[in-house]
Amino acid sequence: MVVVVQVEVQSHTHTHMFVIDAQLLRKWESRERKKTRDYEKEKEREKERKSDESKEARRLKEFFEDYDDERDDVKFYKYVPRRFSRF
Repeated sequence: MVVVVQVEVQSHTHTHMFVIDAQLLRKWESRERKKTRDYEKEKEREKERKSDESKEARRLKEFFEDYDDERDDVKFYKYVPRRFSRF
């Protein structure tokens, strides 16, 4: 089966006719649909990554704002040998 496709060339106002095998056309359309899905998935992953990064930044900010050296150093540095903890 032969399909006739009309394509307008950007630099001209002429319409050119191309003859494309129907199977090649289906493959090309399928590829384009797949690329579109892949692009959307990548955008969604990037959005999720940024959201996770933002949550982690807020969590760390809250942690450091609430951190008290006198109270929390013992808790977080209890395994540091004494000779290193006397600075």
